[in-house]
This record gives sequence, structure tokens and C-alpha cells, in this order.
Amino acid sequence: MAYMNIVKPSVKEIVNKTPGKKMEFCGRVCYKSDSKINDDSYVKFLRNIAKSGHTSVLEHERVCFEVSSDVDLASFAKSMKFFAVGEVSGKRFVSANVRAWLENVGSESAFYPHLKSLYPFLFEDECAVDGSSVKIVDENYLSSVSADERKSIEYAHSARTFQITCSRACTHQLVRHRSFSFSQQSQRYCNFSGEKFGHSIDFIMPVFDDVKEFSAEEKSKIEARFKESLERIESDYFDLVDNLKLRAEDARAILPNAAASVIVMTGRPCDWEGFFALRCDAHAQREIRDVAFVIRDLLSK
Repeated sequence: MAYMNIVKPSVKEIVNKTPGKKMEFCGRVCYKSDSKINDDSYVKFLRNIAKSGHTSVLEHERVCFEVSSDVDLASFAKSMKFFAVGEVSGKRFVSANVRAWLENVGSESAFYPHLKSLYPFLFEDECAVDGSSVKIVDENYLSSVSADERKSIEYAHSARTFQITCSRACTHQLVRHRSFSFSQQSQRYCNFSGEKFGHSIDFIMPVFDDVKEFSAEEKSKIEARFKESLERIESDYFDLVDNLKLRAEDARAILPNAAASVIVMTGRPCDWEGFFALRCDAHAQREIRDVAFVIRDLLSK
């Protein structure tokens, strides 16, 4: 028997200072395998991710460096889609997500020994390069500069990650913001018939409160029709999977845009600012607008 759940969109920030652990959490969202996380599970998980080539998960952590004047940043400046290069108070900085560093920096680079110290399970080549011309911009570094300098550095070079539960319609809009990195719960690998989902499917009901042209009675009828349709779809999904033995990756084709999904979204403060300009606007759809307002409030604290 199916038990349909109507849930509301939600947002929470994902914070973990241990190098690698936030990336593991984001990667496991795709398969809802967070129950496998333990103190050192991230090492094997991320090493396997790198070897498999599914390296988008490595985009959820960012590493920033202050560089001396003798370090050539021209090649990084040409790759602005992956690297951020700039100056603050006369100091030069370059940053990128872990995937970009892994794919673009070799063991002969001054950056490599520092990256290896943070992620030895990803940067595994032997390295005897002098890394003194670059400094990792970590919490200790940021605590040593002025508040204004810290704010400027973090604005362009730090990353904030949020886990968002919303409809598939909303995630389709979120992933249009190409400066961000995403990992999303997979309807292919997540079989909602399984125990981890309680043999039920979560759905997001559209918000009709701000639709002025409908009366309360009309809104109630619309909501009832939505629920009837969603109940029927969920029942059909489980009939296909449980009784007709169709694979979940094929049965997912009947799931609607109202199906709830979990997605993690990582971006720099400057990226989020552009996101808010578009998605906090009154013309944005209600669901994504509500999500944007929550994230904006969390970033302002």
C-alpha cells in the first residue's frame, strides 16, 4: 500500500570544515546513502568518485590561495569559469573548487603540496616542489586580516552550500544558474519502494495563496484535484515496481514535476547575490522565490 506524503520546501546549510566531508555528504545525497557516513568514509568514497570520473561532487568544496608576485596567474585568469582571480588590498588571490584544482594542476605546481596536505587521497602524486610562494587562505589566515579584507576575500573566493528540498519543477529552475555546482537525488538510483523511503513518495503541493483570481472554494478544488492525481501516480509507480517488476529507473518516467527532490547547491557569495536578484523578484514563481528568501536570510546571519 502506498502512503503519499505532501511536504513543504525546506532549506538548510551544509557546513563541515574537515576537508572532504562536505563533498562526501553532497555526493551521498544522490543515492540517499548518508547512513554509510562515518569518521573516515569520505576517503574511500571520494577516491572512488575521482577514479570513476564522476567528479562533479568535488565541486562542493573550494580552496583559495594568496599568491606572491612571482606566480603567473595568466593561465588561471583565462579559465574564469573554473578559477577566480583577483586582488584585495594589494594582495593577489586565486581560488577554485577541488575538481578544478585536481584537473588543472600537476605535481610540479607550487599549489600541489598544499592541496596534497588537504586532500592526500585525491592528490596522490609524489611532490618535491617548493610551495612557499603560495599560502592557503583558511580560517587562521582570515582571522589575521581586517574585517573588510575578510569580507572581500570571502565574497569572491569562499563557497556556501545549501541542501534544498523542493519540487522537480523547482530544481529544473535552480540548475539553470550555471555558476553554481549541484548534486541531486537520483530518481534512477533511488527506488521509492525501498525501506529507506518508507515505501512512499514525497510531493510538493504548489502554493495558491498568492493567486488572486481564485476564490477559497476554487483553490480547495484545485488542491483536491492535485492530490487525486498524485495519489494515482504514486499507486501506478508502486504497481509498476512491486508487481510488474519494472526497474525504478524506468518507472520514474511517470513521476511528475511535483515529485519532491533533494538537491545541494554550492556557490560563492557573489554567485548567490546574482541568484537573489533573479529569484527574489516578484516575477519569480512562488516556490523558488520562497527558497531564495530563506537562503538569503541564512547568508545574512
